[in-house]
Amino acid sequence: MKRLLLLIVMTLFSLNELSAEPVDPNNRFQLAKQRLVELQEYAFRDIVGTSPYKLEYKDWVGRKGTINPNPVKVDVISSIYTVYELNFDGLEESLYYKAYKPKEKHPLDKWDGPLVRISDLQDGERLVGQSIYLDSPVKLTRYYARMRRYYIEGIEEGFKSEELSIIKKLLSYIDNRENDLSLVSALSDHRIKYDKFDQIIDLSPAPYRFKGEQSPAIAIRTKIDGRGHAKQFVDVTYRAESWLFANQYIILAGDQRYESKVEDFKRDNSSTVWEWRTETMNDEIRYLLEQLVVDPEAAIRFIGKDYVHDYEFTIQEKLAIKDALMFSKLFP
Repeated sequence: MKRLLLLIVMTLFSLNELSAEPVDPNNRFQLAKQRLVELQEYAFRDIVGTSPYKLEYKDWVGRKGTINPNPVKVDVISSIYTVYELNFDGLEESLYYKAYKPKEKHPLDKWDGPLVRISDLQDGERLVGQSIYLDSPVKLTRYYARMRRYYIEGIEEGFKSEELSIIKKLLSYIDNRENDLSLVSALSDHRIKYDKFDQIIDLSPAPYRFKGEQSPAIAIRTKIDGRGHAKQFVDVTYRAESWLFANQYIILAGDQRYESKVEDFKRDNSSTVWEWRTETMNDEIRYLLEQLVVDPEAAIRFIGKDYVHDYEFTIQEKLAIKDALMFSKLFP
């Protein structure tokens, strides 16, 4: 109890000191601190050095905004708030919008979506209607600020701004704009990352596209260098509830029968077990996969020390393979 009283007294003393401190009109930080004291009537506490993620709604949102000098169209029913952030450059005042009721706590909670700066929304909406790259026929049709994603008509999944930057780089490697929509559509179902250490663009199938399958039996990872040349790797994966201790596989596709070398798989487990091997793409494997995507009965047999496991490829796996084969043609 004594410690609590001491803390209250120290807090009141610090606020009094803050308000009584002589203010240099040329010092932005001092002006900001003075303004912060004035905002106490809006249920603010001293937030210097405190993460906003640890503050409740009443401590972070000062008062409901009444003026928005640049009205913007939002795609949800939202409330506009004025939020003050104290930093070493001064007190920054920004308009935000939020899609849930003002009585809610923790406005930055990731499950409810973050507060969105109106300026960010405006910046995003300025790109709507523009081509994704130069004179590309692919245009951005919508910006969803809460998720910070751009959408393109006919493509279900949206793109983050950093993903758009990578896509623009990929499009710069291609002279013919006729394939832009097919490429962007395929990329929407891929994880798109830039590896700054190796300076390559890394593409891999997004897990959600396999509809409940934790990993496909065959997945192609594509790595594209700074000159627009692709190198591909084929992950062959056995996943089940029990170990197979696989060391070989056979694929039947079209008129092809492909038998891998006998070589031990890597292994790991959690709620299930998975065993995998990675092959470097070559002409033989590429032709095999071209046959696989058009054969309705294409299948793979995993061969273990004592048992075998047969598996037929799903349409989702075939579509992912087809997309990756397109990448190899566009980025030879």
